[in-house]
Amino acid sequence: MMSTNGPTKVRSGNSQQGVSDGLSQNSMTIETLARIPDLVHAPRTNLSEIQDLYRRACLDTEELSTKKAEISKQLSEGKYASITTRAVVTDRIVPLCHTAHCMLLTITLGCNAILAALRPWDISLAEDNARFCDDVLLLAQQVSPYRPLGASHLPLCLVAGYLAVAEPIKREALHGLLVEYQADISGACWAIVAEAAREAYMASRRKLYDEIEHGLREEVDRPFEGEDLSLCAMQ
Repeated sequence: MMSTNGPTKVRSGNSQQGVSDGLSQNSMTIETLARIPDLVHAPRTNLSEIQDLYRRACLDTEELSTKKAEISKQLSEGKYASITTRAVVTDRIVPLCHTAHCMLLTITLGCNAILAALRPWDISLAEDNARFCDDVLLLAQQVSPYRPLGASHLPLCLVAGYLAVAEPIKREALHGLLVEYQADISGACWAIVAEAAREAYMASRRKLYDEIEHGLREEVDRPFEGEDLSLCAMQ
């Protein structure tokens, strides 16, 4: 990201010094990535930080998606007339943008899943999850030509999407891609990992759901038998 998009944008006063085409919200700095294990293991303690990271990651994801669309449009319009320049864009910059996009979606979906478990009344999180899963499915198509090594970052993103996705069709599509991508590397078991992670996540989410209901001292709308909690909304 640093080599292709420049450092994070600087917005100090009216000075434009240091401003670049990089991401604006600092959601992929080394410091932020290093904090993710702590956020995952103690989500309640770090709820405000998770909310802030989710907000920033959503904005960065939208910004990077726009940037990728601009690059694609420039390539289709023949802006890069030089064969050398076009090769650099298609063989280096585009794959790096896909990798960055994959990392951002993984972070965003992870934060979304945590917040959805802690705030089951927020139906906007389910809507966000559905939209980001669509982005993951599209990204899988975009990085397919770079398989296997050039797309080795995608399975973790697929797992993050599979974790809390509500729509059966999208869940089946994500699972199919996990099976397909694990075939690229001998011994990989991404589909099994995804199933186990989803089962553990849903069990934890149901436990939290019961705790929230008990704390409110009133009943909360419950799903029908077999329906995911990600479809629920509190009364």
